This record gives sequence, C-alpha cells and structure tokens, in this order.
Amino acid sequence: MPLDVSGFVRLQLRRGTKQTAEKVYVVKNLRTPLLRRPAIMALGLLIRVDSIEMENIKACYPKLCSGLAPEHFQRMMAEKDGQHMRNRNLD
Repeated sequence: MPLDVSGFVRLQLRRGTKQTAEKVYVVKNLRTPLLRRPAIMALGLLIRVDSIEMENIKACYPKLCSGLAPEHFQRMMAEKDGQHMRNRNLD
C-alpha cells in the first residue's frame, strides 16, 4: 500500500552534538514517524552489538526470559546468532 505523501520539508535534525540535514516527508494518517537509514546512522541512533553475555542480561533484566523454557531460549539465541553472522557477511 503506497504512502499518502502531502509533501516534504528540509529540516536540520539534531541528537546531542550530532546533526544531519534531511528531507522530512509529511504523510497523512501516519502514526509512527519514519526516519531514513542515512539519518539514523548520522545521528548515531543504531548501535550494533557483536556479543551479549547472558549473565549481564539476566542481571539487568531478570524477568526477561522467565517465561521461556531454557532449551527454547538457547535455540532462539543460536538462531539469532546465526542470522547475525549471515547479515554480517553481507555488510
């Protein structure tokens, strides 16, 4: 389904000390703002993580995995790790 774009305005977007000039499109009935990848990268909004220590996750978010069976969670993390490695090879 195509977006109903009314037009755009050029804006200076800022996050902390980082800034970027971007076209911001006005879209009718849009409930969640969209930001293009170049702006996301320029503003440092996306952080890539190479590895995660389970003990750190459990310490920070003790209830995060409480509803998952240990085998299911380990399989899910292994699948995500495999997908991450495939994506990494594409970069």
